[in-house]
Amino acid sequence: MHTVLLVAAATVAAPTLTSVERITLGEGLVGRGDAKKAQGHLEKALLDPALSPKDAARAEQALGLALLQQQKGKDAVPHLEKAAAQTPASEKVWLYLGIAKDQAGDTAGSLDAYARGVAAVPKSTSLKHEYGMALLSAGKNTEGATVLEDAATKNEADPELAADAAYALSLVGKFKQAREFALRAVEMSPDDPNALYTLGMAELGLGNSKGAAQVFVDAIDADETHLPALFQLGLVLQAAGDHRGAVKQLTQALKIEPQHARARAALGISLTRLGTDDAKAEQLLVGATNADPKNAAAWFALGDLQARQGKITEAKKALQTSQKLQPTTSTKARLDSLTGAKEGTGVPSLP
Repeated sequence: MHTVLLVAAATVAAPTLTSVERITLGEGLVGRGDAKKAQGHLEKALLDPALSPKDAARAEQALGLALLQQQKGKDAVPHLEKAAAQTPASEKVWLYLGIAKDQAGDTAGSLDAYARGVAAVPKSTSLKHEYGMALLSAGKNTEGATVLEDAATKNEADPELAADAAYALSLVGKFKQAREFALRAVEMSPDDPNALYTLGMAELGLGNSKGAAQVFVDAIDADETHLPALFQLGLVLQAAGDHRGAVKQLTQALKIEPQHARARAALGISLTRLGTDDAKAEQLLVGATNADPKNAAAWFALGDLQARQGKITEAKKALQTSQKLQPTTSTKARLDSLTGAKEGTGVPSLP
């Protein structure tokens, strides 16, 4: 008798989920990051022809997100397009669609998705934030700055948005407006290195190098691995003639990102000025000019160093390249100082 009951219990079918229950389960699984399992339930739910448009949109959006989590942006796009068509007032669906198209390598499509989303949900500062940053990533700095400034003006409680608006405005030379947004970001998040960095860039653009240097120091105190702040502080110190300070900051920057071409060039320039390690300076400057043949300052420093080493032919070539890229009286004077110089005999740098 007991055996019969056990067999009967074992053969009772598990309860069948309704399509709506599958959608709810799928949404929960996506929320927990179990994308593959969520995908299975959501695809089954979408096979139900009786599914309401509202529930179908829920399923399409959740399935699109599940595919995004699996780095399948191209597969996610058609599902998110359907969801957007059915629920155009959904902020999230446009965000996911923009991300999916970007993940699929469709930059123009991503920008279009964000633009459509902003048009459909004009009060969404989150959509404008993503749209503005996507425009910056695509090199459309003026458009990006306009969108981010508008979003940050309408949402004064978001420090990240304010900092991004400040960064974008600095890119297009609107340093006064950038400083206002950066100050707001720092006021809300005083220990945020990104907010501090954007304030430093605005101060630098306004000609306040001393103030910029202090803010970059504050950013580095908040995050000692903040590469942009380390690099910019190195440049500010270099411009002020503090080459030892510049070497310290630029060396730290290169520990974080060894292939940072501009940091390598700047470090080479400061080492050349100090004259403490000519071999390393030359190695850095040769690499920098190879990586960026249009860096006139690197070519000048390389030529100046080689002239001191007595490599007159190489020095003239480097200095001529610098002068061609960016004509200056100092470069011309350095070239003139090599007139009649003999190969192998060093020519000191000009005062």
